[in-house]
Amino acid sequence: FHFAYLLLPLFVVASAKDDFDKGVAWLRRPDYFKAYDCFTVSLNNSRSENNKKLEAESLLQLGKLSILLSQNDSAMRFLTNGSQLVDRFLANDNKFKASFTLELGNAYSENDDIENAAVYYRRAIKISEAAYGTQNMQTANAYSCYSCYFTFKQQPDSEYYWSNKAYLIASLN
Repeated sequence: FHFAYLLLPLFVVASAKDDFDKGVAWLRRPDYFKAYDCFTVSLNNSRSENNKKLEAESLLQLGKLSILLSQNDSAMRFLTNGSQLVDRFLANDNKFKASFTLELGNAYSENDDIENAAVYYRRAIKISEAAYGTQNMQTANAYSCYSCYFTFKQQPDSEYYWSNKAYLIASLN
C-alpha cells in the first residue's frame, strides 16, 4: 500500500520578535531605514499579539532611530507612548523606565529644549542608579548626558563633575 504525499506550500507567519530581531540585525549593518521598517512591523505585530514588553522595546528602538534620523516629532511620540506603556503595564521594570527617560532627555535635547532635557536626565540618573547601581554603563550614560546640560549652561565645574563620574565608571568596565 503506497501513501501519497501531498506537498502543501508552507506559510510562515513572522512573529513580532522575528521582526524585532531583523531590526536589530539591520542596526548592526547599519541600515537605519530598514531597521526602522522592521521595528515598525514589530510594533504593529506586538500590539496584535498583545506583547507589551516587545511593544515597549519596539517603541524604544523607533524613538532612538527617530532621533538619529532627525525625526524629532516622531521620536517624542514613540518615546512618550513607550514611557506611558511602561508606566501602565511594566511598572516594576526600572531598566525600561531608565532607558525611556534617558532617551526622552535626548529627544528634548535634540529639540533644543535643554531645560526639559535636564529634567529627564536627572530622572534617568535616579532611576538608573536604583535599577543598575552607580557603577553601571547605563548609569554612566545618564551622567554623561547630564554633563552636556552643564556644558550648554557654561558651568564647567558641574560639567566636569558629571563627565568625570561617567568616565570613572567607563574606565572600570
